[in-house]
Amino acid sequence: MLYPDRFEYARPRDLGSAIELISKVRNHLVIAGGTVGVLMLKRRVLRPEIVVDVARIPELGGISLGGSGVASIGATAHISELERATESSTSPSSSLLSAAARAVGDVALRSMGTVGGNVSLGDPSNDLPPALMVLDAVAVIAGPGGVRRQPVRSLYRGPLRTAMGPDELLTRVEFHEAPARSSWYYGKRVIRSLDHSVASAAALGSVVDGSPVDLRMALGGRAFAVPRALDLEDLRGARPSAAVDEVVARAKSACSCTSDAYGTAAYKSAVVESLVEDAMSALGVRAR
Repeated sequence: MLYPDRFEYARPRDLGSAIELISKVRNHLVIAGGTVGVLMLKRRVLRPEIVVDVARIPELGGISLGGSGVASIGATAHISELERATESSTSPSSSLLSAAARAVGDVALRSMGTVGGNVSLGDPSNDLPPALMVLDAVAVIAGPGGVRRQPVRSLYRGPLRTAMGPDELLTRVEFHEAPARSSWYYGKRVIRSLDHSVASAAALGSVVDGSPVDLRMALGGRAFAVPRALDLEDLRGARPSAAVDEVVARAKSACSCTSDAYGTAAYKSAVVESLVEDAMSALGVRAR
């Protein structure tokens, strides 16, 4: 059995108190679901002076989808809550998020893990970031200087590194509902069940006569150093086969396709190509 080092534990009841704590003690760990943090404590990968549990802060919870055209998902909402909130909706945004939420681990992990943890950890194999990227979601971040808004597309700076400061907390993610005519896709490839994904892809868009009118795609998984949103605006109206070939080429260019425990560089490149072709086909853009 693994045991962590000794540490102080705090459970603040409001956001201001939490920000004050993590600002005062630089060597801290913030947890809500604790699916990753607690394991790292037990393995002594992390040895914080204080663990700050934000799970019961009211401002960080709740899910609101579609009522005003702007959806809001609290950082401490469990992934299983997001799964339940979106599973009966027919809107493209909710359907995409539902698929991404269902792809996270197993039932136990989704019941403990939080949206904020999945988004803010910076693990490229996490499922929610690519889906939120194609929804043009914004991360609402609180710190000593107040609240700021950061596009999820620009949140990730490297493996397990984000644009958030050490004294900042993700409070929620927000996005505008996608047009009802949009098609969507979420898929990933794993070697074994519950493994980190080799690659994942989220896509959203509208197609007329097989050609993209609005096309968004984001990629994740261990084939990428960070979740990556592709810039595809210039492909509006492109011939279907040319659009597919170009998106595949851009996805491969973004891939950190080096050989490791998750496969050879060639294997990862082939997986990325397969995912992109599946995503484009699901949106109605087919090479043949």
